[in-house]
Amino acid sequence: KRGALVSQDQGWLLVEGPPGGGKSTTEVRMPTLAPVPSPEPTAGATNHAASSEFEHLSAACAELSATVSRLRRRHERDKTQFRRTLRQLESSRKQVQTSRRRRQRERLNHRQPPSS
Repeated sequence: KRGALVSQDQGWLLVEGPPGGGKSTTEVRMPTLAPVPSPEPTAGATNHAASSEFEHLSAACAELSATVSRLRRRHERDKTQFRRTLRQLESSRKQVQTSRRRRQRERLNHRQPPSS
C-alpha cells in the first residue's frame, strides 16, 4: 500500500527498506544441504554394504583405467597422424616457395625494355 514494492517484467523491485529504520535483525545465511541420514545397518548389512561399495569402486577404477588406456592409444595415433600431416605441409610449403622463386625469375627474364 505504501509503494515499497513495484512489479516489473522480471520480478519485483524493492523501493523501500523494511520498516524500523532499515536495521534488520535477521541474518541471511547461505543455504546448505542437510546430510541424508543413513539407515542403521545391521551387522550382516555392514559387510554387504562395504563389499558392494568396494565392487562399485573396483568397477569404476577398471572403467577409468580402460578409458585412460584407450585415450593413450588414441593420442599416439593422433600424434603420428599430426607428424605425417606436418611433414606433408612442410613439403608443400617448400614446393610453393620454389615455384614462386622460379616464377619471379621468369618475370624478371621476360621483361621488355621500355619503349621509346
